[in-house]
Amino acid sequence: MIFRYDAIVFDFDGTLVNSNDVKAEAFGDLYKSYGKEIVNKVISYHKENLGISRFPKFKYFQEHIIEELYNDEIIDELSIKFTCLVKERIVHVPYIQGVQNFLDINHSILPFFLASATPDKELKEIVSQRGMHQYFEDIYGFPLTKSQILCRIINKNSFTPKRVLMVGDCLLYTSPS
Repeated sequence: MIFRYDAIVFDFDGTLVNSNDVKAEAFGDLYKSYGKEIVNKVISYHKENLGISRFPKFKYFQEHIIEELYNDEIIDELSIKFTCLVKERIVHVPYIQGVQNFLDINHSILPFFLASATPDKELKEIVSQRGMHQYFEDIYGFPLTKSQILCRIINKNSFTPKRVLMVGDCLLYTSPS
């Protein structure tokens, strides 16, 4: 059988599992002490920037929405709180309809990879707790960007870039050179 692709790289949130609302709600919860208007701005910015790591989002929220100084310590603290709000819930959210069946049937036919803006260690823990690790040749998260992840997968496996398909729920991906 001839395949059109050498591999498929999947985003995680909103592509494999129905977790985008969980994350939007958590971003809002982190800023609820600032009032409903701020929460709405935070959630709106998050939804307009799916596929981007939480760390630059926190920086943006601090600088442009609540207009407070930030530093790495504040960003790290927000990330820890965010993880506490979302991790267990994401372990239990449902798959996007049809995904589990697709993975079950096809993971042994074509190599699958995972590329997410979720921090790498957290992503691997979630995937393991969901029992999904067997579907993927490798799993990559932040601090690598999705473009960096695609380049790493292509180079490590000597794939032809045009024969690697990226599947996600937003249009932030650029083709690696």
